[in-house]
Amino acid sequence: MDAKLLVKQFSTDAGLAFLEIIRSAPGPIGAREIKNEIVAAGVKRSDVDAKWKRLQPYVKLHPHVEKSGPTKYEWSAVPRSSAESLDQLSAHSSVRVPAWLTQALVATIADSLAVAETSGGHAQSSWSRQREQEKAKVLADLATVVEVMHEQGATIAEVAAWLDGETHRKRLRAVDRLGETVAFDPDRHEIANGLRTARAGTVTVTRSGYVWQGGEEDVVLVKAVVTA
Repeated sequence: MDAKLLVKQFSTDAGLAFLEIIRSAPGPIGAREIKNEIVAAGVKRSDVDAKWKRLQPYVKLHPHVEKSGPTKYEWSAVPRSSAESLDQLSAHSSVRVPAWLTQALVATIADSLAVAETSGGHAQSSWSRQREQEKAKVLADLATVVEVMHEQGATIAEVAAWLDGETHRKRLRAVDRLGETVAFDPDRHEIANGLRTARAGTVTVTRSGYVWQGGEEDVVLVKAVVTA
């Protein structure tokens, strides 16, 4: 990144500047090297050290950042699993974290859900352009509200509470909660990792499903993922 742009990025959001250096590095890069690049661009070392000390715990949690040593960081094109991202969101639900970390974790989870919705034996062979646009608009509306809430100082727990309220208003209901042991039902369950199970067997829920209660009968929108 150009030195002037790097300085501007650092002044706007130091965390994004640190991430950009890690992303553009040809391989693992040390904490000292990351900070030296910003100092070389024209930022005071004391300012860089202070920002790094505050943001480093969040930088290492980014789903695309891998630690290859105690002080080495490397960008991974493949993010960590959605389960890990969800764990991080839950672990930091009571504190305010940088927007770029929240957005990256949410994006990882959303991408996994999109894959789940479009793969497997019950997936549609193709989506129409209109359907894609409808899904994109829903996500855009959600992202806008989350961004505003974050700017207003809302914690992840408060965002989660808002989402829970929205699901109720949209007549969505979570079924088969995470960790529950239930009887396998092929109409509302999807087996994790393609494993097989007896139709009458019991399974453990690893991701909740959702049904829409807008008609005479509940409509399964997202199947719960289960394992034997």
